[in-house]
Amino acid sequence: MPVEVRIPIGLVVVLIGILATIGIATVALFLFRPDWLGLSPPKQAVPADTLHRGDTLAADTFLSPSPWDELQEQLHQQTGLITQLQDSLRLVRHLADSLKTELRQLQDSLAQWQRRFRQQSDSLRIAHYEAFAKIYNTAPPGEVARVLAQLSPADAALILRLMNRRQAARVAAALPPEQAAAVLTTGVPR
Repeated sequence: MPVEVRIPIGLVVVLIGILATIGIATVALFLFRPDWLGLSPPKQAVPADTLHRGDTLAADTFLSPSPWDELQEQLHQQTGLITQLQDSLRLVRHLADSLKTELRQLQDSLAQWQRRFRQQSDSLRIAHYEAFAKIYNTAPPGEVARVLAQLSPADAALILRLMNRRQAARVAAALPPEQAAAVLTTGVPR
């Protein structure tokens, strides 16, 4: 079943008017400024020797700047702008790359400082626990067991490992069974 399309008469009149205007403008351009349409200008219809000096018009009467020249100038300006933007983009990318490199170096340096800090902290903690282990070697095992019960199994295991073996065995025996199992099964890195 064909579909019927209705176009208002006013729209048709406007479209015909626009087409007529475009056609007239094209013909006028073709006759008076064919170079604007990309065509070569026509040869002179009247030989130059038949013209009298009074019959000629000034050359600049019909000659005005070509829109192609203006477009070419705009294109040249836009090309220059694009080149500047590309240079700026290259500079920004170079700066971003150098900042990324600097960030990586700073992150590596930070990681190195953190490792040193952990090592020093671990060394200080072990030295601290060694001092306590020496004290606990001479203390009663029950009291040492009460203190170690308050610590984490890893810390308690480290102190027991640093203590005299006999005293450490007495302290482990004095610990509550669950605590002793947790402390004795905790692996302590050396």
